[in-house]
Amino acid sequence: MTRTEAFMRRTTMSVVFVCAVPLIISDRAFAQCEPRWEAIGPGPGLRADSIGPIFSWDPDGPGPMPPELLCSPVNNFSPPNAAGQLVVPPARWDGTAWSSMVPQGLTSLSYRFAMWDSDGTGPHAASLVAVLGLGTIVNDGLTVQGVGRWDGSRWLPIGTGLSSPTGGMSIIAWDPDGDGPQPETLIVGGDSGLKTGEGESLWGIARWTGDRWISMVPASSSVVVHSLFVWDPDRAGPEPAQLLAAGRFWFPFAFSADMIRWDGSQWRPISPVHPGGLGLSMTAWDPDGNGPLPSRLIVGGLTVRLGQEYGGLFSWDGSVWTNLLPGPNMAAYPTVWDSDGPGPRPPQLIAFGQPTLDGGQTTTLLARYDGSSWSAFDVAVSGRNAVVHSAGVWDPDGDGPAPAELIVGGRFERVNGVEVNNIVRVRPCVPCRADFDGDGFVDFFDLSSFFACFDGEPCPDGRTADVNADGFVDFFDLDAFLAAFETGC
Repeated sequence: MTRTEAFMRRTTMSVVFVCAVPLIISDRAFAQCEPRWEAIGPGPGLRADSIGPIFSWDPDGPGPMPPELLCSPVNNFSPPNAAGQLVVPPARWDGTAWSSMVPQGLTSLSYRFAMWDSDGTGPHAASLVAVLGLGTIVNDGLTVQGVGRWDGSRWLPIGTGLSSPTGGMSIIAWDPDGDGPQPETLIVGGDSGLKTGEGESLWGIARWTGDRWISMVPASSSVVVHSLFVWDPDRAGPEPAQLLAAGRFWFPFAFSADMIRWDGSQWRPISPVHPGGLGLSMTAWDPDGNGPLPSRLIVGGLTVRLGQEYGGLFSWDGSVWTNLLPGPNMAAYPTVWDSDGPGPRPPQLIAFGQPTLDGGQTTTLLARYDGSSWSAFDVAVSGRNAVVHSAGVWDPDGDGPAPAELIVGGRFERVNGVEVNNIVRVRPCVPCRADFDGDGFVDFFDLSSFFACFDGEPCPDGRTADVNADGFVDFFDLDAFLAAFETGC
């Protein structure tokens, strides 16, 4: 930039700033708003006894189709679609209607889902896979028992299938060498009675080799797996992601534990011992988003003291456990939601189930954590014995500009007086353009922050001086920002 250009630019900004004085002498305005809670689809949504696992997947990968939403029941359900036809689980929402992914008549299956890229850098796209609980599906003479792969129109078997006496199974894809040449492998966890379709004992945790299922635990082990998770504590760092399992584990002549880690050849207990006892679910949460803090493992736990069950939510940084929800909790399960997408706010840790806040003084169905304190969502959930069983994230426009939505499932009839029947979408507030510094207020500091960014100084996280997104930073961006500032949020 020449000296003349710099002079003209600063002169323009000075004039604009003077013209903006009438705008900044008014009272400070709040820029915050609450998320919107809405039913999914036309009419009352899904008719179900209770909604369980929620999962988002993109049916054509990098293709033009947007991500779809999948859900599974806790108990039997028969949701009608817009045409009043019977839809059986698992149900898929494509943005306009619910539809079924299994043949008619199967109404008692409980699914858990994962995405699996079986050939790594090869030509095949990642597949949707699921464990089917106690269910068996027959498609055109093919029997899918316990575990299956979706080919775009039907479920296909993976090997001879799997069975577990209790029906409770978890599934996850794991890449053992990260960016190395090995493809992802598929891991399934159940209980000690886990077997192949041919009756071979797998003792609770199995791996798919490409042509058969093999055990990952010693024979005669006592195993109950409640959740599997892949955690990468250093994110883009050199350490490979870790495969973790939570539940109850006793390995003969070795050890017993509630959480274990695969070291490449065998399972190792996580030490020190997880203080919550039984890990029911796991997720990863980065408190400062793209900042320098490492990712933390979050475990929803359950412990028993004097015959009474207590839930909790615990954070693991690789060496120390921290109880994020001190006090008695009936149940607390974690998920993570980035409510403003590329905006300045870091991802929020969400606790669902029946977490208690304020040291046990307040019980809620859904709460959020900002890194230092918890707050309940400002929402009224009603229904007989209302409970939240699941929560997940769904981004309806994929790589588009809209931030992801929080999807909440369970047993409830109405949210804020609106009939939703057990599943609801939480639409986030669109980031306020005028709140340029992201502090929740529209005031002088937003003007100052924008002018500094416009003049080439560092911009706040997630912000740019190209307000009108035309690829140029010029007077029209000044005009667009001042218009937004005058309008407010």
